[in-house]
Amino acid sequence: MPGSDALQLAMFVGHAAGGVPGALTALFGSILPPTLLMLGVVAVHYHYPIADQVETHWQELLETDIPQAHHVRTLLEQARSQEAG
Repeated sequence: MPGSDALQLAMFVGHAAGGVPGALTALFGSILPPTLLMLGVVAVHYHYPIADQVETHWQELLETDIPQAHHVRTLLEQARSQEAG
């Protein structure tokens, strides 16, 4: 169920069960957990930056001769040529 529909359903059920306070409680109960989860992920990434390591290993992987790396290199080259052209 898409996000807005899920929130509307939660508010509808909350309103049916407890009026306006129930709707607000259901709304915050639907929004708060994923928001806190994303804030936790951001905090971990902020305190343990690994983007440089990922970039280094990604470049090393693309320089190998495995078929998947060749396929990814081809796709990247096509995307770059479309951006330039």
